[in-house]
Amino acid sequence: MVPVFDEDLCNGCRKCSVVDVCPMDAAKVVDGVLNIDEDICNNCGRCIGKCHFDAIEEGKPGYKITIGGRWGKKTNKGLAISKIFKDEEEVMSAIEKMILIYREQGITGERLADTIERIGFENIEAQLLSDEILERKQEILDVKLHLTGGATC
Repeated sequence: MVPVFDEDLCNGCRKCSVVDVCPMDAAKVVDGVLNIDEDICNNCGRCIGKCHFDAIEEGKPGYKITIGGRWGKKTNKGLAISKIFKDEEEVMSAIEKMILIYREQGITGERLADTIERIGFENIEAQLLSDEILERKQEILDVKLHLTGGATC
């Protein structure tokens, strides 16, 4: 859950209950107002409903996408995309983009995790957060590929 913070309701308590429950240390009282560092916050939702003055009374549901994970002999923990996706339509669009990226930039026989590692997570993330690859969708699908191998599966 993505916390919805209402700054107007914050009293900047010295002993802030939101700061106390945040496992990521993303919540801090700065200049008398609660500040949640979005770069640190992992949207666990533990802060929702903890403020005695209802500054974080609710949260918005969302989806977190992790890419590059792999099982088997050579395991790899996936990395999370920085964006929280708001609905299933956004998630499905990201999946479609990842398939197009893999088809266009993957090498035959290469696993997706290896493609992400070779190209770079930051590069892949930037492509997933942009719609540029969707503009080239038909062009990517029209390219004749090998019949077997990683990028064509």
